[in-house]
Amino acid sequence: MHTLALLLTTCLLSSPGNRLVSREMGIAMDLPDHATILQRPGEVGESVFLIREGRTTPQWSVRIESLSNMPEDLKTCLADIITERAPDAQGPTLEPIQLDLEGQPALMQWLKRPMPQRGTVLMGLLVASRGHGHNLLVTAITVPDAGQNVLDALDRMFASARLLDREAAQTHLIHAMTRGEQLLRSLNDKDLKNLAGRREILRIYDPNAEGHGEIAYGTLEATIAPRNAIETHSRQATAVETPEGLLVTTHLRFVDDAEAGRYTDRLQQCWVSFDLLEEAWVDRSTVREGDLRHVSTEIGLREPPSTSLPKGQILVVRQEGASGIRDTNTLIPEGSWLPRALRWLIWDVAEAAPSDIAWQTWDDSTVIPRTTIRFDAWQNPRRCWSWSGLAGLPTALSFTPGGMWTRATLPNGTVIECTDEQTVTARWKAAGLSLR
Repeated sequence: MHTLALLLTTCLLSSPGNRLVSREMGIAMDLPDHATILQRPGEVGESVFLIREGRTTPQWSVRIESLSNMPEDLKTCLADIITERAPDAQGPTLEPIQLDLEGQPALMQWLKRPMPQRGTVLMGLLVASRGHGHNLLVTAITVPDAGQNVLDALDRMFASARLLDREAAQTHLIHAMTRGEQLLRSLNDKDLKNLAGRREILRIYDPNAEGHGEIAYGTLEATIAPRNAIETHSRQATAVETPEGLLVTTHLRFVDDAEAGRYTDRLQQCWVSFDLLEEAWVDRSTVREGDLRHVSTEIGLREPPSTSLPKGQILVVRQEGASGIRDTNTLIPEGSWLPRALRWLIWDVAEAAPSDIAWQTWDDSTVIPRTTIRFDAWQNPRRCWSWSGLAGLPTALSFTPGGMWTRATLPNGTVIECTDEQTVTARWKAAGLSLR
């Protein structure tokens, strides 16, 4: 499924735009510009970050992984890694450099290595001790003709690496989630009703693309509606009365392959009761190519606390369109659970947080169903950095002087912004794309 999920972390930094922070890997480091994360820890069963330059012809790539059962002596460990990973290395370009990463020793070394179809590449290795036979390995690869600027950027990346104190990071996260819970408890029905009537035209695009750069367009709308206003089971309206709450609807068209005429229309309807204890959502993606249609659906239902379930319960059902595979998941929401309807609008009903703040949320950016942690850190009243779980890199959120969200810049450079219908129509027509 396409995702509008916000990508969010666990610490406030002065310039965090390219700052990768991973509690799972226990590392923080500055990545070069245009970094795109291809794989994150927890995906496809591996605890690995795979990152490369997000240009048409990437000039560098980075792999971050955790190693176990390694020699405690870092020189021996590094030698073993080179023997296993780069047995054809043509000798080091530099002697190993000793580093101190927050009190933990580390070694860094550059090598030259022949690669099929690519000629000789430069490989940078950083190995750091995590204790008890566990080491962290960062591997960077670039081509010699990439230029000195690329090498300098990778050297700065290695120099910026810091090992996280996991106990301190966990304490920080607990405090941030407590603040998130307190903020949610402070909201009332008036706050949510004030969101009703907001309607935005959204444009999603890549400003660095070589072509038109258009990715998607659509609408975001907030209204007051009963729970049965969303189509969780069928298109037939039920006569049973249900409580009113806030309904946030996004309807987006993504261009998958313009030449093949393949588009994905994604409709999300997210409802939450005014007391934030009940919730329902439908996330339906329809892939269209000619007369072919494949519909994938995710339905979420949150029941309020009861005697048998003091914290309530959330049921999530997913059905994949092409294969028809269906799975069902249940989870218990914590007090810091951020309703799906408020993911984009939470700061429209709350002032900028003076301290880091976090929530538990549903992660719709992964194939494997899971919850994740959203973490917001304010730079100033009009700019907020937001990380999500495994994402590593932050999304930059921008706001009007009145505190309304207007723009999000994702880690890969993709921009989601509030605009107008004339701009979207002109852009899509100029690119020869099909409007709904």
